[in-house]
Amino acid sequence: RLDQLHRWKDFHLETLMATLENVNRRYDELSAEKANISQEIDSLVLSEARIIGATTTGAAKYKELISIKSASVVMCEEAGEVTEQNVISALTERMENSKETKHLILIGDHLQLRPKVESYSLTKVSGNGYDLDVSLFERLIQSGFKSAMLNVQHRMRPCIADLIRRQTYPTLEDDPRVSKYPAVKGVASNMLFLDHSVYEDGAGNYEITTKSNSYEASLCVEIVRYLLLQGYRHSQVTILTPYVGQILTISREMKRRMKDVSAYVSDLDQETLLRQEDVNDPDMSTVVQAGDENSIRCASIDNFQGEESDIVVTSLVRSN
Repeated sequence: RLDQLHRWKDFHLETLMATLENVNRRYDELSAEKANISQEIDSLVLSEARIIGATTTGAAKYKELISIKSASVVMCEEAGEVTEQNVISALTERMENSKETKHLILIGDHLQLRPKVESYSLTKVSGNGYDLDVSLFERLIQSGFKSAMLNVQHRMRPCIADLIRRQTYPTLEDDPRVSKYPAVKGVASNMLFLDHSVYEDGAGNYEITTKSNSYEASLCVEIVRYLLLQGYRHSQVTILTPYVGQILTISREMKRRMKDVSAYVSDLDQETLLRQEDVNDPDMSTVVQAGDENSIRCASIDNFQGEESDIVVTSLVRSN
């Protein structure tokens, strides 16, 4: 009886395995057919498009599809923050059904943030020679490749522009309209530096990778309260800080001190917070989503680059 039972089990198992293999094979066939139909539809849409917009990741992922369009000109924005391999992977070569890229236009600023590389050992400052965070844009300019630079700025007051003129852009000029901005209400100067000697949280602990300063967080919240009392809208004021740990500290302090005002933190900064292993209890309940008219934008300097605000309060955090 036991032998007969084993034979029945083996028979049914073999039958089920054969059925499963057939179903799996059919699934693969239908999936491939669906992918081909989708690609044909996408190809039809692209064939009628004059301009194709994509992230560098998307351009690499769908390179075969995009190459059918045979776009001879590729333009890359924020090229100073894009790794060289991402740019190269977006270019096409001459093949049976496509032509090669003939013109590459790189637009960016190699004097600002470099591309993000997860491993410090692969960065230029590590001195290991890999230099994966050096963009193609920066490498070409440093090699003497011909480039053009915009020398007129249309955003900052002259007193703020002077800071970067001294350090980074000596030939930078101011558009006349930036000298006509109204003075910030309630303060003696349009640009202020506040010095203090209160240590950062956990001063001396060099194992944590993000930093916070509770004293500065409370100071920022009170400055924001003061500016709102001068009549500024919430959307006109932004708090910036180099550390995502300080973003969370400021948002908690704002919730504690200002019941009717919340901190708005972007999705990108929230994702960074959740990935940060040494942030204690990354509770997102203290932050709100975009669109709340009673929220103050609180952002990391890295992720705020390219955006602007009428008034910026900056918490530099470090004090030890």
